[in-house]
Amino acid sequence: MRWRARSPLARSGRACLLLALLASVVLTTGAGSVGAQAGWQVLESGASAEFAQSLNAAVRVSAPTPITRADLFFGRVGDRLVRRVYVPVSTGTTVSVDHGEVLEPGQYAPGTELRLWWRLTDRTGATFDTPEQVIRYDDEAHPWESVSERGVTLYYYGVRPGRAQGWLDNAHTALGRIEKELGLSAEAPIDIYVYRSERDMQGAVATRSDDYDAMVTTLGVAVDEDTLILLGSHSDMEETMAHELSHIIVGMATENPYAGLPRWLDEGLAMLAEGKLPRENAAALQRAIETDRLLSVRSMTSYSGQASEVNLFYGECYSVVSFMLENYGRERMQALLEVFSKGASQHDALREVYDITIEELDALWRESLGVPPRPAPQAPDSADALSGGH
Repeated sequence: MRWRARSPLARSGRACLLLALLASVVLTTGAGSVGAQAGWQVLESGASAEFAQSLNAAVRVSAPTPITRADLFFGRVGDRLVRRVYVPVSTGTTVSVDHGEVLEPGQYAPGTELRLWWRLTDRTGATFDTPEQVIRYDDEAHPWESVSERGVTLYYYGVRPGRAQGWLDNAHTALGRIEKELGLSAEAPIDIYVYRSERDMQGAVATRSDDYDAMVTTLGVAVDEDTLILLGSHSDMEETMAHELSHIIVGMATENPYAGLPRWLDEGLAMLAEGKLPRENAAALQRAIETDRLLSVRSMTSYSGQASEVNLFYGECYSVVSFMLENYGRERMQALLEVFSKGASQHDALREVYDITIEELDALWRESLGVPPRPAPQAPDSADALSGGH
């Protein structure tokens, strides 16, 4: 994701928020009976979704034996992981059940197809799964139009078709640059949603905190493995598009069920996809070099929690990855991404491909910038060691 600090603070993008829902997460192969179904009948069924508000589902079912339990399953089409919600039901041979599940901003990308079904259990323990329903989760607050070419569809509103086509052309230019520099290309179609204002975009992206969001502007974010949200009114929109497309392409190439890329690598590659390092990031990096206040590579495994460090964070990510490409070449970087695609940790991946630790990478990078080595951690003296340091 790409963030920028609101002046005079550094701006930044929004990290995905882990949503704590009461629903449990289960692994499933899809709707299907797991018990006897003779005599069961779906009398009525319906489902709908309100963008960034709720998922609503209702069903009326009859059975030969009183029904005692109802569970709602829902999730994205194509995902085996779904959520399961227990919904109270009045025991009877014919029951009506409905549920409204709160959906948070950024929980699902616009255009996501959601699948859902009910599982009813009777007094004997027999179960019945209703047929799976699929609904499309759209942001219907805006009159979307679209242009599409070579696997990329750009959704827009409120601008001329020619401008939208120009954005689509820029997307393909960025994809061509990513393929040239990293040897990676899109493995699936990509959707890009361009919002006209921050206010319009609020329902499509996750929030962090009121204080943090007040200090940063979200320029763009990959809200799904193949869906990108952009703030079209910002002057850096084209650079942000390239940045987020890098996240999507690199994400496709390194997807695995075990671990994601360290943020310094993912964001560094994305900053390179933008082209030249933006002025505010370059200035923050230069100040940190001159004052020897660089963040360590290890500390950049995840995003900084300080909004004031956003510009430095992105500038350092760009600098570290540039150092690796300039000194070790594209082939090594491709090999590193291949190792990450197998679920390796950053420590194992760096050892296998570069034969260095993350601390050694940090030291080599600092040396290339002309910054002195970091002070070695001081071991406790013998008296402290004997006394436990108290």
